[in-house]
Amino acid sequence: MITKTQEKQSKPQMSDIEINLPAGAKRLSGALTTMVVQAPHLIALLLVVGGFLWHLETLAHRRELEADRAQITNQLRIDTCHDVQERSIDASNELSKTLEEQCKAFYEMSRSMDKLSDAIRSKM
Repeated sequence: MITKTQEKQSKPQMSDIEINLPAGAKRLSGALTTMVVQAPHLIALLLVVGGFLWHLETLAHRRELEADRAQITNQLRIDTCHDVQERSIDASNELSKTLEEQCKAFYEMSRSMDKLSDAIRSKM
């Protein structure tokens, strides 16, 4: 039968694990190991705070991208509007020229009809 002391001795402990790290890293890993063993709630708190900070950073980045996309969309809309206005001005100018030519043609036609009418009256 195995006693509790034998069971504890047979299981490897965190402190029994040997890791070959540089001196600074050994101090850091030792501090982290101690923190995990003595205060696991601090590790959980660090993870929650780190996750929250990461969320804030990605949220800010996402908002910047949305603002950039909105600015590009607005610029495209303005450019499209200006193009439509230029085309409508050109169409209005062409229509004006056409109407002037049509007015001249109607004037010439009415003068011709007046001459014809006068010629018919003079023969009667």
